[in-house]
This record gives sequence, structure tokens and C-alpha cells, in this order.
Amino acid sequence: MRILRNTMILLFVACALLCGFSVAKELREKDSTYPEIRFESDSIEMALGDGEEKLLEGVTAYDGKDGDLTSQVFVESISNFVSPGVSNVTYVVYDSNQHIARNTRTVKYLDYTSPRFVLNHSTVFYVGEKITLTDFIKAEDVIDGDISGNIRFSTSSISTAAEGLQSLTVRVSNSKGDESELVLNIRVAGDGRTTPVITLSDYIVYLQAGESFSPRSYIESVAQADGTSMFVSDVSIENNVFNETPGVYTVVYSITDENGNRGVTELVVVVEGEEATE
Repeated sequence: MRILRNTMILLFVACALLCGFSVAKELREKDSTYPEIRFESDSIEMALGDGEEKLLEGVTAYDGKDGDLTSQVFVESISNFVSPGVSNVTYVVYDSNQHIARNTRTVKYLDYTSPRFVLNHSTVFYVGEKITLTDFIKAEDVIDGDISGNIRFSTSSISTAAEGLQSLTVRVSNSKGDESELVLNIRVAGDGRTTPVITLSDYIVYLQAGESFSPRSYIESVAQADGTSMFVSDVSIENNVFNETPGVYTVVYSITDENGNRGVTELVVVVEGEEATE
């Protein structure tokens, strides 16, 4: 019995020692380090067409056990805009033990512009003329392309039953959450069957503050009600655009034929950016 008891004690001690050695080895080999992502700069500037390799410029990663993990960093997500053209970019890297590290910096898209509206008609209509808002106003975006389907109107229709001025507010958003708003003054004039027609190449233009502007260059053609051509030089232009001050302006074009019929059209001018300084 004593021999058996001593044998059991020895086996227990041996097992305990073996277990202890095993635990000690596991503790020595256990990876208690976590990777870290670092940036040369907390922000980066790029063009919309640049790929992920541009987003990874100036990004490094290191782990105490695995060493350099820079080549294994990838972009996890790009947020909606925190301000127009600026997003948060989140980067991720894993080490060999599946420890994860994340870090975030901002990216600014230098060629980004907020969504813009397109007018397929002057803001001047004549009594009885039909206005379909979804045909009249479109929207374009440098990221999403045609976003006309996202336009929201302040009213479902504009009445042309009588002469007068009506206000129309239009808003549109792109997939990054940037919203543009435009307030248009819709003018309903007299009988369009007898008035000259001034056709413009565009009915809304966008300028950067300080950019030169020549309103006459937008006149495409001028004709009497029966289609007879008139001289572009005879068109009178009322230009109230302050091209150094951001805002929404209207240029009024008018011409009167030999019978005293006056035709009118308008160009909406949106001046963007910061006010120009000397």
C-alpha cells in the first residue's frame, strides 16, 4: 500500500510539473501585443477618380510580434460627407493572432462640387403655357451622375393661368448626404403667341467667385413669333450679377419687335465659393 501511495504521489507531482511547464510555455508564447496604424498626416487630399492606393498613401502599420504590417492595411469604410467634399476614412489591419486595429483620418476631394441643377427652360413662361416641373428642372452630381429623381419641389405645380411671379424651392441630395437648394422666381408673362423668342444656350450657370461672366455670350438665337430671325445685338440685357459675391442672381434678356411686342427670357446665375478679395 505504501508503495502504491508513493507511486501515486510521484505521478501527481510529475503531472503538476508537466502542467506547469506547459502553462509557462503558453504564457511565454502568447501574443499580448496589438497592431497599430499610423498616418504621416491626419488628412489627405485627392481627386474623385483616384483609387484606394491613393487613400493608403502615408499609412503604416506595426505589430510588436509580427513587425511591419503596412502591406496588410486596407480601407474599411468611407463615411458620408462631414462637410461638402470631406469624408472620414477608416483603416483596418489584423495581426497573425487576429488582433485588430483601426484608425481614422479625413479625406478631402479637391475636384468635388455640390449637386447642381439644370434648367431646360427659362424661368419665364407665358399665360397658358404648360409647366411640367420634372421636365423643367434636372439635377447632376459629380459622384452619382443624373440625380433628377432625387429632386424635391416645394410645390407640385406652377399655375400659368394669369400673369404674375411665383416662388419655387427645389432641393436635391446625393449619395454622400450633400444637399443643394435653389429658390427660383417663376415669371408668368403675357401672350407668347405674338412675342419674339430669345433662346439661350443655358438657363442656369454656375460660377466661382471672381470668375469672369459675359451674359451676351449665352444668347443662341433671336426670332420673331413667326420664326423670322432678329439681330442678337438688339437684345437688351439687365445684368445684376455680382460675380465676386456668392449668391443667386438673374439676368433678364428682352427684345421688342417692330410691332411693339416684347419678348423676355432669363438666365439664373449661381455664384459659388468664398467672396473674392483684393
